[in-house]
Amino acid sequence: MSKKLILLIPIVLLTFGCDKTKKTTKKTSTQDRRTTATKRSTTKKNVSTHDYEVKTLYVSVDGIDSNDGLDIEKPTTLLKALDTMNTGDTIKLLAGTYTLNNILNVTRSGSEVQRNILSCENGVIIDFSSTKDDDTANNGGLFISGSYWEIDNLNIINSDNYGFNVTGRGVKLNDCTSKENNSGGFYFNSSLATVTNCLAENNYLAGYSAYGFYISGTGDNNTFDSCISINNQDSGFVVVDATKPVTFNKCLAISNGLNGDSASAQRSGFVFNNKGHTFTNCIAYNNALNGFLVPLAYATKGSYSLINCESINNHVRNFYLRTNNTDTVVITNILSFNNYDSTNVLNDYIIGNVTNSIMYYSKAYYYEKSNPNYSSLDISKIPLDLSGYENSFIINMEIPEEMKEYIDLEEKARIDEEAEAAGVEPDYSSLEYNIIYYKDGELNIYDYLDRAIAFQDELFTKLTITNPTYFGADVNPKMEENE
Repeated sequence: MSKKLILLIPIVLLTFGCDKTKKTTKKTSTQDRRTTATKRSTTKKNVSTHDYEVKTLYVSVDGIDSNDGLDIEKPTTLLKALDTMNTGDTIKLLAGTYTLNNILNVTRSGSEVQRNILSCENGVIIDFSSTKDDDTANNGGLFISGSYWEIDNLNIINSDNYGFNVTGRGVKLNDCTSKENNSGGFYFNSSLATVTNCLAENNYLAGYSAYGFYISGTGDNNTFDSCISINNQDSGFVVVDATKPVTFNKCLAISNGLNGDSASAQRSGFVFNNKGHTFTNCIAYNNALNGFLVPLAYATKGSYSLINCESINNHVRNFYLRTNNTDTVVITNILSFNNYDSTNVLNDYIIGNVTNSIMYYSKAYYYEKSNPNYSSLDISKIPLDLSGYENSFIINMEIPEEMKEYIDLEEKARIDEEAEAAGVEPDYSSLEYNIIYYKDGELNIYDYLDRAIAFQDELFTKLTITNPTYFGADVNPKMEENE
């Protein structure tokens, strides 16, 4: 039997394809990097917007300020490129570790029709380690106050601040990571931000609260798609200070708050207020307190929606959803499962418009077909027999072989050899491994998450309800036989 994610959390060390997280100050050779490219940057005229040509500026760890960066063989520095670029230009960071000792400000704005682009080769890291050791509070980190930027494939580590700080309008972040920073991974106080396939991991500062993703302010139309927050000191995704709706799709919060202290009070997967936020196909797993949490301070009249979300084995409550207004709280197709072995595990607390959902209550599971005024405080629930299915939830959390990087390759080779000699499949269950979230530049954990959501859909279709009144009925709907 292969290892399950439930057993992996203590040993998870994220690795990234193409040596994405490997620190190196060695410049990647440019001999084969652009075999078909011309030596000079390709330009194009944009006379409808500007009277100049947009260009690509090449930057490397050993670039020289006196170079203009238009030639890949003569790269410039990052600060020089940011200072000399025009609207619509692309800055191309060549592979390597860029060591900075201060905040990196990105102030020049693009436009809606001509974004500024910061594009990184695999293996680009900006390391702010020195900012953790100086006496300047909240030093380091990338600060994007300019509008209409697109930043691709950038890794930031060791900032005394958040790794990414976004206040500019219309910023896009794709395939970026923010790790081991003091304040947290990503901070947003902006509008029209689009964040896709981004990772916040291992952000921590003793005595404080380091979050994975923190969204604040009055900005609107901010969207987070396929983002991961794992093993941060406090909560994974926090949106309690945002006054306009934020959209989360296919986001994953794993093992946040486990290394938190008394200052890290929330220590949950998703923490949000009642300003109309939407969570679709999101999963909270193994967080220190709650999976999905509406804090008491925000349990007033308002709205939010949870659709096709799963909350599994969080250490206190899977769902802790409080509000004084049920009409605008929509909870559909949510799945709660908890066999975490602790006396601290409590019942789901849910108030809202609940349909087609499974909830955890007193070490049992209950199904709600449809109720516009559902309250988990009401003891009238339909008990659900999940016998024979408990293990399916755990099997569902299995990590595919293609996402595993085994640590002891010699032992793996021995197992392969013995299995081949015996004519059986190799059993790697005794081996420790890292999870490869990136492979060939793609964030492949979402193949696994797609299976999790598909399993949930299959589970709901197997529910057999024998009494049409559903709510408050004294029936015990059974699961169909597990085929």
